[in-house]
Amino acid sequence: MLVPSGEKLIEQCQQHILVTMRALPECAPDGTGLRNKDIETASGFALHLRRQDGWFTWSLLMSLAQEKKIQFTTRGKNRGVR
Repeated sequence: MLVPSGEKLIEQCQQHILVTMRALPECAPDGTGLRNKDIETASGFALHLRRQDGWFTWSLLMSLAQEKKIQFTTRGKNRGVR
């Protein structure tokens, strides 16, 4: 069970990701999508941890996808999120 303040912090981080993605044309419904790392950098969530970077943003993106607020895309060799 999450502490209520922790739940609020997660919601704020999710909202920050969504606001960031809305500002990126690649993340528009008709866009090509962006890689997790690109969204992480654009949102300022890059922690610059060797071999561990990306898990925070990836977890937020996965939770947003489960809530059907974003979708993962695959086009050829390119995977992305929009």
